[in-house]
Amino acid sequence: MFGKLGSLFRRDHVAAGDLYYRKGQLGRAAELYAKASKYQQAARISQENGDSARAVEFYLRARLPLKAGEVLASIGDDRAAMQHFELARAYWQAAESALRLGRDDLAGRFFERHGSYSRAAGCYEKAGEEEAAIHAWELDAKGRPDSETSATTLEPDQVRQNRLRRARLLEKVGRLEEAADLLVEEREIERAAALYSRARNFDRAVELLFEIGAYGKASELLSETKDVALSVRAQILHHSGDFAAAARLFEDADLSEEAAESYERAEEWGRSALVWERVGEFATAARLFLKAGLGSEAGRCFVEVGDNALAARAYAEAGSLLEAAVCYSALGEHLAAALRFLQADDESTAAKELKKVDQEHPDFGEASLRLLPLLLKEGLFKGALHRLAILDELTSGHELEVERLYWKGRVYQDLGELPRAGRQYQLAAAIDLGYEDLAERCKAVEKELDLETRAFEVATSPVEPSEEVRSSSWVSAGDVIADRYVIERELGRGGMSRVYEATDREFDDRLAIKILVPRSDDEGRAEDRLLQEVRICRRISHPNVVRVFDFGRFRGGVFITMELLEGDTLDERVRREGPFSFADARTLFGQILHGLSEAHHRRVVHRDLKPTNIFLTSEAVKIMDFGIARSEEGDPSLTQTGHVIGSPMFMSPEQLQGHPVDGRSDLYSLGVLAFFVLTGREPFTGTTATALALKHLGQPPPKLRTLRPEAPEEWETFVDKLLAKLPEDRYSSSEDVRAVVEKLPS
Repeated sequence: MFGKLGSLFRRDHVAAGDLYYRKGQLGRAAELYAKASKYQQAARISQENGDSARAVEFYLRARLPLKAGEVLASIGDDRAAMQHFELARAYWQAAESALRLGRDDLAGRFFERHGSYSRAAGCYEKAGEEEAAIHAWELDAKGRPDSETSATTLEPDQVRQNRLRRARLLEKVGRLEEAADLLVEEREIERAAALYSRARNFDRAVELLFEIGAYGKASELLSETKDVALSVRAQILHHSGDFAAAARLFEDADLSEEAAESYERAEEWGRSALVWERVGEFATAARLFLKAGLGSEAGRCFVEVGDNALAARAYAEAGSLLEAAVCYSALGEHLAAALRFLQADDESTAAKELKKVDQEHPDFGEASLRLLPLLLKEGLFKGALHRLAILDELTSGHELEVERLYWKGRVYQDLGELPRAGRQYQLAAAIDLGYEDLAERCKAVEKELDLETRAFEVATSPVEPSEEVRSSSWVSAGDVIADRYVIERELGRGGMSRVYEATDREFDDRLAIKILVPRSDDEGRAEDRLLQEVRICRRISHPNVVRVFDFGRFRGGVFITMELLEGDTLDERVRREGPFSFADARTLFGQILHGLSEAHHRRVVHRDLKPTNIFLTSEAVKIMDFGIARSEEGDPSLTQTGHVIGSPMFMSPEQLQGHPVDGRSDLYSLGVLAFFVLTGREPFTGTTATALALKHLGQPPPKLRTLRPEAPEEWETFVDKLLAKLPEDRYSSSEDVRAVVEKLPS
């Protein structure tokens, strides 16, 4: 009953409220609606009546805090309104109230709760709460589908601007790498690189700068990091203009072509060429080698591409004579090849090239003239005459006439046919006396013919006693030999010979005279050996071999005259000043080998090469004492089978055993001499000749570097090969040894 009554009662309040509302009594109407529990209607009428307080009260009774907040906000009570908005979860309106109150921090929180992260971030930033602002921007970046203002609803440009604002805040709070990451996403690369650099993440900074081509700035940071890839470092340096450093890094990274290009940009032509050569770009390598002035290397590359003409020219200009010669030979330019082989002292190969020049070729005449001295040096006299006969057939009139006559004379002179030689020389002199050494050879042949006549007369005529020599066989200062040679002083002596300085009264010239007084049991062999020395030294005309002039007899002995030398023997020099430097030794051996080569070409083996037979003048090294030298074919008048002649300290094993010897025996003696020159002592010593011989025959020599530790390995190998026990294990010729000596380190 009461329920119905209450309902009736309420209806009455509503009806009454309606009546009062129509009458314009809004306050009374609102109260009646409130009594009827119509709070929302009562609040609206109170708001209409201007009674905001009652409106707020009624809205709250109606559990409408949002409406209450709106009323409070409309009358400027934002603090209270904000509380009601928050209660109603109307966070946007709460934020607006907070903004009107100047509370940006509170506004930021309400905007954040509303999902308006960008607005929240702005408020936080304005309030100085950067971390909160950053968090809001992060939320904005993630987006919330249920938010009307989430990042997913923004235009791309607005999203970009929001990211950049977030990056600026991250930079402001010191979160540099996070800021840089955002800038990278927005392609603000240079700004990002600057932040990475400030964060000391130089690797990332360099990579970014490299990516956008800011090579100068990137190169400035390279010194701060070790972890940037070599290829990247190299490219940065290359684009920054530091080509040399870039090239080296490209090489380390196995980027050969890039390295070669950088070396070329750095004008390091040689290094660029080497790299191009390594990758097989031989033509480019050759061009750059030439630019670097490395002709030999350029030649090598031209050969690789089959351009022998350019290769030959490059080798020749670089002084690589042998290589140039090989290229000219491959081109069929045999004369050009031979000329280079001759310059390189490879006479054997030069001769082969000269022989390849066809008779129909325009170079045949010059090739023949170049070939003739080589044939003579080898003792190939018939071949020389045959070549001259061909020249006679191919030439006519005065063409090469002087040359042909001169070389015929040379052949006959070397054959010992002096009259025929003299005739050819005279015919040539009638045309051009100034050709080569024609004038000197004419005089020499005349003198040789005269000496042979006089020697024959002296050898076959009885010896008449002379008052010019005292009863003693040896002579003293003031004595006169052969009515011509005045003895000045003694220079040295041996077992059966002495050497004196003398004056030739006929030519008013100073010379040396070697006097031999044979023992009664010598049976003439010593005298024969002296004659042998004359014959051999006349055959060997070379600056490094002592010259012998004349032979004669006097009571009790015989003599020869030879050039007077001023200086020391090699033995004296070493014992006074100690071992030679390697540079001086190389020069010494080079000159000795020049002289030996000439002797060996004449088929003459010295057989007694030792320091006392090497004389050092201010101008040249001279080989002396060919007294026991012999032709390789043998001379039974001077030796007997099994009979050993020479100095055991310096003799080869085959010579010690009395076996036949050739030029390789002299090379063994040169090895003993080299050991002495470089260490100051001989490799083998002994108290008796037998003990010494046994060591030469069976004991290995000491290593050079045990006595001369600083000796380069090449020198030790050189001496070891010379001292090989078997001839076939040594160098094959003095020419080969000369080639090795020239390359030894000094």
